[in-house]
Amino acid sequence: MRKPTYGAILNRRAALAWQNDAILDKFGGFMRNLLVLIICGLLVGCAIAPLSKNATRQTPIDVKNKSRSISVNKLVDGLETNRVVGEAYRGLWCVSNGELRWAGNERVVTDIANVVRNKLDKQGYSLIGKAYSPFNDEYGKQAELLLGGKIADVKANACHSVNGAKGEVFVSLEWEIYDTKTKSISLSLTTEGYSSSVEFLKLGNDLYDKAFDMAVDNLLAKKEFYSLLTTF
Repeated sequence: MRKPTYGAILNRRAALAWQNDAILDKFGGFMRNLLVLIICGLLVGCAIAPLSKNATRQTPIDVKNKSRSISVNKLVDGLETNRVVGEAYRGLWCVSNGELRWAGNERVVTDIANVVRNKLDKQGYSLIGKAYSPFNDEYGKQAELLLGGKIADVKANACHSVNGAKGEVFVSLEWEIYDTKTKSISLSLTTEGYSSSVEFLKLGNDLYDKAFDMAVDNLLAKKEFYSLLTTF
């Protein structure tokens, strides 16, 4: 049997050394990532960058007597799809995951409209139409005033994991009230909403829902809104 030459032995050893180095590099990368996760865990999660905007919830004004009839006509998403709204984080330890982009959500828009209807009814306004009714377009033809809205801005730094989402969300909504008698816009307003949670909320949209809910309350807290609907 032919013995391997000295050069072949050196080549074989060099190949083995290269393979070992590659394995060590991979192992080292794994250990570095593991170390980052451990450090984040010890610090109770990697820090989610704070938002530069927030808002305060105002108390809606109760209607003591009768109001003009109003119907929630339409809400639209005014943000372009894929717009950068903040920073994204992922996993239970909230490791940075690049930019957070607005994907657009028809469910969110529909839910805002139904939240408005529920709150108008609760505060004692003469609401034409009901939440989740398929006939709200028809009801709108009977109302003296029509309320419409648009999502004008969203800022969010949020962490998503198998346990839900946490972080901060800021929203801005633009509102218009159309008078069906004068065929004109009677009032234009902008309200803001904010939500935050240091704990994971089970439903991923809860952060957004809470922020939009505040923006609706802040609309019903506006004296201009109350005055328009209660002045005959």
